[in-house]
Amino acid sequence: MHRHLTTFAASGTRSATIASRVRAGLTLLEVLIALGIFVSSIAVISQLLAQGVRGAQLAQYETEAIFRAESKLAEVVAGAVPFQTAANVTYADNDAWTWSLTVQPGPTEDLFIVEVTVNRAALSSLGSVDFTVTRLVRDPQMLVEAATAAAAAAAEDSASP
Repeated sequence: MHRHLTTFAASGTRSATIASRVRAGLTLLEVLIALGIFVSSIAVISQLLAQGVRGAQLAQYETEAIFRAESKLAEVVAGAVPFQTAANVTYADNDAWTWSLTVQPGPTEDLFIVEVTVNRAALSSLGSVDFTVTRLVRDPQMLVEAATAAAAAAAEDSASP
């Protein structure tokens, strides 16, 4: 509210009255500034939301890569997958995922260093997802030979009186 005061005459009478103006609303400039602040805040919030969604998708793919690598390594150790080097083999359930297996001699004669790498092809904005798990594994042939020898010894023991 704006007020305009006037001066008093020397005799004590008022030379003018107090004028006051009452504003009825907002100016166009105030509305435009408020609208600009609102639009800017909506843009920032939408960017933060999009970044959160991308982060959640990436975390989901990384978790899936860990599970796939651990599962494939368990298959190798169990003998379900051949114990030999393989490269970029596609998973049967999802073509986007591939796995590679590297078998190298280990620190001793009956140990091997087995490395399983899982890869998901480059995604739209996330890039590719890779995970590698490495483990020392006993020579599966040594285990087969030990089982065969144990079975033969058990057969000889049961055949002897």
